[in-house]
Parts: sequence; structure tokens; C-alpha cells
Amino acid sequence: MSRAIDAMVAEKVMGWTPDEYGCWSEGTHQSHGGRVRWCKADSEGLDRLNDAEVWSPSTDPAAYTEVIDYHATGYVEIHNGWGERDGERVGGWKCRIVVPGGEGEAREPTIGMAVCIAALRAVGVAEDEIQKARGK
Repeated sequence: MSRAIDAMVAEKVMGWTPDEYGCWSEGTHQSHGGRVRWCKADSEGLDRLNDAEVWSPSTDPAAYTEVIDYHATGYVEIHNGWGERDGERVGGWKCRIVVPGGEGEAREPTIGMAVCIAALRAVGVAEDEIQKARGK
């Protein structure tokens, strides 16, 4: 799980902007009938808004499916490329996303992270930004 990657996907891939509580929102705040889509784990908004959810496309199937669906007008390819080489398990999940104006590919140990990294690359996020968010 990577909160920094999740936040980067929310902002740069999904186009969400954080509100004054540090939450990425859909519509208006809870008091006005809206639904908060994602809050940082340490956000004050998580305590104040009892309908807040943790949105984590790097780990949650519903969240990474939402990222895939967001790119439904483009091309998305996902496959599991695990295998054995010299008695060691190697490979991972491979995801390729092609959108108008960009393309991204990633091979990661988990499907969620593969989708996130491929989506970030597809929308043109610089590789050094992605690696910094990963803590590398």
C-alpha cells in the first residue's frame, strides 16, 4: 500500500482536487449530501466526516477497477506474468494503459500497484515523481 501513490492517482489520473480537509471529494460535503471519495489516513477530514472512505487503488480491487473504468475509452491490458526462472518465482502483474496522448506500462508484484503505475505513466507523470512517491 502506498498512500503517496494513491494520492497521486487521485489527483493526476482521476483529476480530483483535495478540499480544505485534505479529502478528495465527489460533489459537496457530507452536510450537503455529497460523498467523500478518499481521505488521507491522517486527515482531519477522516474524523470530521463520518462518510469518509479510504480510497486505495494500490490495494483495493474496487478502487483500481475505478481507475481502469476511468480509462474505458482507451486501451487497457492486464495479465499475470508470474513464472519460474532458475527455481525462483519471478514476474508479476503487467498492466498497459493507452489513452489519447499517452501510454503507460508497469510490471509490479500486485495488480493494484501495476494499474496505478501504468495509469500515472499514461497521463505523463514524470518517472522521478513516481519513484519519489514510492519512496525510492
